[in-house]
Amino acid sequence: MSAWRWVILLAGLALAGCGTSQVVLLEEGGAGTATLQTARERVVLEQPGDAASVTAGAVQRWQASAAAPDWGAASLPPDPLRFRLYLRDAGALSRESEGTFAEVLGAMRQRAPAMVSVVGHTDSLGEARYNEQVGMQRAQQLARRLQRSGVEVLHWRVASHGEADPLVKTPDETYEPRNRRVEVWVQ
Repeated sequence: MSAWRWVILLAGLALAGCGTSQVVLLEEGGAGTATLQTARERVVLEQPGDAASVTAGAVQRWQASAAAPDWGAASLPPDPLRFRLYLRDAGALSRESEGTFAEVLGAMRQRAPAMVSVVGHTDSLGEARYNEQVGMQRAQQLARRLQRSGVEVLHWRVASHGEADPLVKTPDETYEPRNRRVEVWVQ
């Protein structure tokens, strides 16, 4: 999406009770921007090292590269962890995926409160609309099972790609067990 990554650094609350936010645009090999909007003004950061602070509704621009050259490495959140869980014909997880399920729970505990995305997929057997529903049922079933674990989650996203995003490309109306899966991202 954007190749320059930007980071919002919350500096905490000031003694007077006003919050300060700092935004720094970091270079990652392409185009990207970050926009800060207050009731009074709007500032767009466009170049690597562009930075701005917002305090009490006022925006102050500055160059981060001279002030804090290592912020990027220290401030970026860890990359999301991606897991693939495969299903047997009856809709239950395969034996191998039961072990992967335990890994998902471990990642959620480690990153709690986590953001979790659960996406269901199908093979190309049947109509696309039906497969969209089946993918959603798979995703919802797995999300409910993850929710029962009691791990604190900041945000859930449950979706279906149906047959539209196959892991293994096949002709229409083809049974492919590797496409019958649920993918989980933990951030």
